[in-house]
Amino acid sequence: MIIKIFNILAFSLMFNTVVAQETVFKSISEAGIVTYMEKIRNASASLTSLQCSFTQNKNISVLSESVISKGKLLYKKENKLCWEYVSPYFYLFALNGDKVYIKNENSARQFDTKSNALFKEISLLLVNSISGAELIDRKKFDVAFFESATQVQVRLTPKNKTLKSVLNTIVLYFRKTTYMVGTVEMIEPAGDTTTIVFGEIKLNQPISDEKFALSL
Repeated sequence: MIIKIFNILAFSLMFNTVVAQETVFKSISEAGIVTYMEKIRNASASLTSLQCSFTQNKNISVLSESVISKGKLLYKKENKLCWEYVSPYFYLFALNGDKVYIKNENSARQFDTKSNALFKEISLLLVNSISGAELIDRKKFDVAFFESATQVQVRLTPKNKTLKSVLNTIVLYFRKTTYMVGTVEMIEPAGDTTTIVFGEIKLNQPISDEKFALSL
């Protein structure tokens, strides 16, 4: 179950998937880091909701081909997230405050993040990765900054043993035009990686709270 939820964790907003592999990044000065963080936090503060579709590309080290999935994402401040796969299978992960709802074609379950340390870390990671601002926490991660002409790259290595057991590195790519997350790459200890491309993006439009709760 934990691995299944972890597979949801790599996401990107408004980005070109090949940029991360093809662009050369260089180090950023401390003064530059301060400037970029201010811009990222300002962009995050203005985000109240997000709706989009996505295509997920998961590379598994023991397989020769990538696994492609499609679905839709809803996000609403504070701590509301609905991640739904529709192809090639149905799977839904919904976060509403401290409650996690998981539903597939055969069953539906509810968990409380207060009683499960890993669920709590994963839930915070999911929510914070929408904008990226709160995810850049030097208390929880070793952080390194780099930049290209069009993007800011932030590499995060978890310090928390619970999260580190399922996640080696998070790489965030922020577009300099919006300072919203452009790409999030998740790298697991075994070397598996996940990238998700989002489209049909709608920002700061009303979303009903009912979208984030399942009927069990």
